[in-house]
Amino acid sequence: MVIDIINNSYAALNWQQVPEIPNASTLRVYTQNDSLYCGTNGLIFRYDHPENKWDTLAVIDSNISLIGAIIKVNSRLFVGSFNLGVFESTDNGLSWTPRNSGLTGLGSNFIIDFAYRGDSLYVGTAGAGVFVMNLNGPSIWHGYHEGMPDILASNVLSVYNHDNVLISGAGYNSTIYRNPQDTSGWTEYPYSDFDPRGSGMLDMTSLNGLVYGVAGNGFYISPDSGMSWERYNVNPHLFASGGVTADQDHVYGFFYYPIFGTFFYSSTGADWTVMDSIRAILTYDMAFLDGRIYIARQDGLWYADLDQSNSYDVDRALPENFIVSQNYPNPFNNSTILKYSTPTNSTVNIEIYDYLGRKLETLYNGLQTPGEHQAVWDAGRFSSGIYYYTISAGDSRQSNKMVLVK
Repeated sequence: MVIDIINNSYAALNWQQVPEIPNASTLRVYTQNDSLYCGTNGLIFRYDHPENKWDTLAVIDSNISLIGAIIKVNSRLFVGSFNLGVFESTDNGLSWTPRNSGLTGLGSNFIIDFAYRGDSLYVGTAGAGVFVMNLNGPSIWHGYHEGMPDILASNVLSVYNHDNVLISGAGYNSTIYRNPQDTSGWTEYPYSDFDPRGSGMLDMTSLNGLVYGVAGNGFYISPDSGMSWERYNVNPHLFASGGVTADQDHVYGFFYYPIFGTFFYSSTGADWTVMDSIRAILTYDMAFLDGRIYIARQDGLWYADLDQSNSYDVDRALPENFIVSQNYPNPFNNSTILKYSTPTNSTVNIEIYDYLGRKLETLYNGLQTPGEHQAVWDAGRFSSGIYYYTISAGDSRQSNKMVLVK
């Protein structure tokens, strides 16, 4: 596993906690026009940007555990919970009505995401697939699964509408499902080669006609509403959560990996550039409103002001030579970190050998940009002993010894 680390010359964002939001797991943050919504512990909070004021809306249901999805369609505000399904408010959150008629199957009340197209609202669930409700008719959901394999795609991670084409990150099969308007079902498209460890499309946004996505193994861009994808390798692999959002010029994304924390990136359509990192903090979602990035975290809602004149292509003090540091910790139990630096764009190869010189595995083989990087070797399935790691970049190559103790 290879993870980029932050070069110290990057200007870190100044994160501040929103004091009006409880210090509790906040899974979703959503913006529409000049308003921002977030939810935690069965409550929805609304921020009115022109008035710079936060309001706490009426309690939805005291039995709700977590808020998984929020969307506003005209004057109708919909909220999806992790245990009691969908609720609707038509009076700006003064009262709430359950909207679960037709949601059937295991996991149908575990709401992950919403999407809106035409006169229909779509909901993705954790286990029962996608459902649709006509907003001009009775408030009844209907299954919308045709073309989605029941087992593989019933666990929906994201649903997104791009130019009236629905794109769903469903399952962990390195694929998305695509549904153009006025068609009856979903068609499967791969966004990367199959990864046997499982990878799903976690979140999507769009800018200048391109769809940007973050999956379990990297950031992706699609020029054709999900039919083809190009991976931009920022070197995370199978991280726990991720999100993307956009302003008028940039796409912002994050990924969270348990050992390292949350890493933030920006893109203008080319490679992704590191903006910042927060160690050991689980981040769930991201949204942009008027020059600020808001992030929903395990400890509430936080924000950082962005310098709109800054493309975040910050000049780095790049290393002058190829350097491989000693792994840390060493000796180690189960996992250790391998740090290295590359002075130029290089094809990097990281391999692990036993004390007899037999190659055990290849941790990474691919192109990397100049700067500091690190890899994690998980040696959980190997026995105690002496091992070697070899890192090569272009024509340079170096090996170091490490000791596994269990």
